[in-house]
Amino acid sequence: MSFIIAFCVGLLVGGAFVKYWSYAHSVGSLRVDESDEEPYIFLELLKGTSTLYKKKYITLKVNIKSFIPRK
Repeated sequence: MSFIIAFCVGLLVGGAFVKYWSYAHSVGSLRVDESDEEPYIFLELLKGTSTLYKKKYITLKVNIKSFIPRK
């Protein structure tokens, strides 16, 4: 029984660590505008493009939002 409790606690701590790590290391957001027939994608960086050149992989937050209201 104590093994199951320790496993669940470890799972929660590991999940919280991964969420914090990905939030702290994101370089910007990817905005998706679905207000038109075709979706438009915008890249918003928190810092300059020099941070992209130094990394092999990047983490982005995805924001799906309609910027222009439909009529």
